[in-house]
Amino acid sequence: MVGFSTALLATVLASLAPVVPVSGGNALTLPAQRHAVRIDTGSGRPPTWLFAVQQEGAEGRGLSFFRSDDGGRTFRFAAAIQPDASHADRAEVLAVGRDVALVYSYEAPKLAASRRHDVYFHLALALPSRCADCQVQARLQAFGVDEAGLVVRAEGDARYALVLLPRGRIQLRRYRGGGFTVLGEAASGQASPRDAATLSLSVWGAGPVRLSASVDGQVRLSVTDADPAALTGEGDAGLATPIAGVWFDDFLVRALGTGP
Repeated sequence: MVGFSTALLATVLASLAPVVPVSGGNALTLPAQRHAVRIDTGSGRPPTWLFAVQQEGAEGRGLSFFRSDDGGRTFRFAAAIQPDASHADRAEVLAVGRDVALVYSYEAPKLAASRRHDVYFHLALALPSRCADCQVQARLQAFGVDEAGLVVRAEGDARYALVLLPRGRIQLRRYRGGGFTVLGEAASGQASPRDAATLSLSVWGAGPVRLSASVDGQVRLSVTDADPAALTGEGDAGLATPIAGVWFDDFLVRALGTGP
């Protein structure tokens, strides 16, 4: 981590440009935590950097991910980790191949019991995985947690998601502006929500956007999103869950033509 951090610092200093707007000097506390990860994307491309920063209200944000796809010369806002700037959460990130494991929790001089101080684990988006018309697939075992699933066309806080729910249901959602809209819901077909399942989410088109969700190879839900808020551009594809303990495996992304 020291070598990676030194390389990132050297690149940033060489650029002589601001990287991330922050409110104060504690954006990267605690010093012992890993706040940045370098991911080798292969094929001769520059490495991707992910940078977890507590912005403390700058740009109206809290704990945020910033991303560089040019070896650290420039960074852009990638996603909110925990957007509430009034709650001083800090992150530790770890590269796992081309995936990223993330733990974040509250840090302050004083600590009192509160549900707001719960510790959260996330498995972040696999890299590289940007696409517009594509299919993402993974095998997962959610053990009946509140939600887990797949995302496509993720850009900032916007994304489409296939969400596996604990009551034997799935939802297709559009996330945008800090909230989400349920585009459709159907039975998952699982005998038990604690069983392992292979989920597949396909997205294609722009006027309108079409989405199709499969569980264990069977199409369970298809929707069309013709709303002005539809996500029509390319974005990241990956995995998502707000709960620790979900198992993911066999993650695949493939390009689509005019449909799955």
